[in-house]
Amino acid sequence: MHVLILNHHPLQAEFLKKSLRYENIGADLCHPENLIKIWYNQYDALLIPVKQWTIPPLKNLPATLKTIGNVPTIITHQTPPPTNIEKTLKTLSSLELIATQTPFTKLIEKIKKLKPPSFKTANSREIRISDLYINLETREVYREGKSRHLRNKEFSLLECLMRHSGKALTRSYLLENVWDRNTTILSNTVDVHINRLRHKIDHGFSYRMIVTIPCTGYKLQVQNA
Repeated sequence: MHVLILNHHPLQAEFLKKSLRYENIGADLCHPENLIKIWYNQYDALLIPVKQWTIPPLKNLPATLKTIGNVPTIITHQTPPPTNIEKTLKTLSSLELIATQTPFTKLIEKIKKLKPPSFKTANSREIRISDLYINLETREVYREGKSRHLRNKEFSLLECLMRHSGKALTRSYLLENVWDRNTTILSNTVDVHINRLRHKIDHGFSYRMIVTIPCTGYKLQVQNA
């Protein structure tokens, strides 16, 4: 299960993201205006924590949700939506409103019971960048058509890099998103796993895809810089 959290309030969204990871639910954050751009059909559900319904992006939320398709969506709210917004939200069959007072365990149960979006196809749980391909369900990995066997953390590390292709990711970010913590694991853990991943993904192929960004971390690129 991998969800996208609409990030209206950074602290609240970040706390929710970390809490979900302890329940083995992957999560990414995005700002409302970027929702359509980063959806990619790669998420199982959309989670929207709401404090104020009067924030401008939320006024257009129903229309935005219709744009990305019949997506399972959970909105957690401190106060019920205004009548005009509630009326429109009721037209979305895959949406559920949950008060923030609801126990977190109940929220987790609802998320885990969500059904995948009806528009998903057999390829919607796959990520393909250039000649690199991974299947998120079968955990198959191919580079230039050649099968690559990855261990669990190597696969999760590659998935994280591919979801943020072209973007430099810090070691701290990778630790937090792949290992679900950043306090008890040294940063050289990332370096060790990157080296192992490079041996399997880059070694012997036409060009390297995993590159080091000095003083920052790593990124996945589709061709030599």
